[in-house]
Amino acid sequence: MKRFNVSKFRNSSIIESVTKFSAYMASSFVLIMVLLISYDVIARYIFNAPTIWADEISGYLLVGIVFLGLGYGLETGAHISVDLIIDMLSPKKHHSVHLATDILTLLIVIMFTWESFVVVLRSYNEGKIALSLLLTPLYLPQLLIPIGFAVLCLQLILEIFQLLTNKLPMSKNRHKEIK
Repeated sequence: MKRFNVSKFRNSSIIESVTKFSAYMASSFVLIMVLLISYDVIARYIFNAPTIWADEISGYLLVGIVFLGLGYGLETGAHISVDLIIDMLSPKKHHSVHLATDILTLLIVIMFTWESFVVVLRSYNEGKIALSLLLTPLYLPQLLIPIGFAVLCLQLILEIFQLLTNKLPMSKNRHKEIK
């Protein structure tokens, strides 16, 4: 029986590109947030003219920073993991636990993606707006949540394929070398 070769998984470069784009968006949101807060501080304390919008937009950008960075965090191995017990396992069992947790995580994130998308649709259909001076349609900042979860799902799928074929790069490899 021929094993699946992840290098022939044509969608891996597409998934990596989507993940990188999502990370660039999150990074740009950080820069925009810094500029907005700096502008607000200068306007407030130097010109005594605070903005009414910088705080609200910064909150929306923070949502984007967190959720759009999820997939990239997985790709680079930046998510927190507790290895106390897992490190005591043999390399083969360690690999199996890693694969099982990725599959379980994927199932949970698929549910989060779906449910957050349902919330976005409900907000859009009901015309919900933020109770603020900007009256922001809530579906716009909420849309960042299912997008971020969807990117995380794609990255999890790629990592599962890499684990199944023992092609997970060592920089991301949270398990010991399998011999």
